[in-house]
Amino acid sequence: MVYKLRQPHDAKEHPEWTPDQVPALWAALSKEGETGALEAPITASRGMEYTYGLHYLDTEDGKVYLCKRPGEAEGGTVVLQFLPHELVGQYFEEVAA
Repeated sequence: MVYKLRQPHDAKEHPEWTPDQVPALWAALSKEGETGALEAPITASRGMEYTYGLHYLDTEDGKVYLCKRPGEAEGGTVVLQFLPHELVGQYFEEVAA
């Protein structure tokens, strides 16, 4: 998994502040070839920066979800420490297979 730094910090003084230890500092990014289209959903992970209007594959249940929230415009982002199946009706809706 590739991560984007969300909050700058001194990595030399705190090498233990890795994404798995301090997820608030990092956001997981999509893998190469994952566009977020229904045919190429992004593999979801905890601490990911989700984009409204894109599709995500939840590896815990194997289902695809659309990131969608009332009042939020497509293209906006949110970092969530949960997987899509845990936030159905709040940030995601299940896409029919």
